[in-house]
Amino acid sequence: MSDVAAQIAAATAKGDVAALATLAIQLANENARLCALIERLEAEAERRREKETTRKRARRALAPDVTLWQRRDVLERDAYRCRRCGAITALHIDHVVPVAAGGLTEIDNLQTLCALCNWKKGARING
Repeated sequence: MSDVAAQIAAATAKGDVAALATLAIQLANENARLCALIERLEAEAERRREKETTRKRARRALAPDVTLWQRRDVLERDAYRCRRCGAITALHIDHVVPVAAGGLTEIDNLQTLCALCNWKKGARING
């Protein structure tokens, strides 16, 4: 049994109305504090979700996701091989000029890279 529950049981057994009233006030204050904390946390989570949504919208406006048609065309153009090392597995479609640097999602700005080469390149231009 919790400490508060034990105190309530003891006060009830004694018939101590004043102690019960004090405990009720303490519980109400603690409940109000916890409700306020939950509201602040929920508001912060909502602000973070809105910020992330805004970022995603801005990114999509600059360079929308690579479509399946673009992916197929780039893979066919690059003969289903990494442009750097020639690997044929774990292929990614990469922006030659990164979106962060103003690159667009157009066939001429896309290339096939394997996962390792794509990771090594990062957000560099022809790096």
